[in-house]
Amino acid sequence: MRLSANARTAVTLARLAGITRICFGTAFIVAPHASARPWAGAGADSAGAQLLTRSMGIRDLLLGAGLLQALSQDDHRTAARWLSYGAAAGVIDAGATLAAYPSLPRGGRAFLLFITGALVTDTLLAAQLRSPRHEQDSSPAGGPQAPDALALLRMEINGHPRYEWRVMRSVPRRPSAGLSEPIAMPGLRCWA
Repeated sequence: MRLSANARTAVTLARLAGITRICFGTAFIVAPHASARPWAGAGADSAGAQLLTRSMGIRDLLLGAGLLQALSQDDHRTAARWLSYGAAAGVIDAGATLAAYPSLPRGGRAFLLFITGALVTDTLLAAQLRSPRHEQDSSPAGGPQAPDALALLRMEINGHPRYEWRVMRSVPRRPSAGLSEPIAMPGLRCWA
């Protein structure tokens, strides 16, 4: 089955996202102090901060490996699921960064832009890989588009809406462009 140019681009970008996650995860595991210092400042020196940085590294390493494995098997729906998990992790990281924002060094504040960019990219790539027309090029123009479709990522803490990211873009017409079920933890729900 021949992939459209947009689908090939989405797969290439998803591979790059997986490699990036593995690189960041490895850096967080191997050098937690050096990796966390630009983000957390002097707080990165504590043993607890290094433990959390290593945990985050393991999470990112697994997210990247799962994504690359799904892509290597041409399982785009599973790859989209891994991207959605990465976006949910990004929402949690962005929420934690926002909560600590006033006490963060400049690097930590700039890191928030990187986190937000990564979670939006993961959400959009997941939507593209889930697309029913992603599997094949059905027309020269790529099929009908909904010009003002919305990719939406929300975070609730203890049932109260806290953060919401909206991205306007064209996506194929379909009922859902995100996670079919919310990712839930006690007091925290994230969905795309």
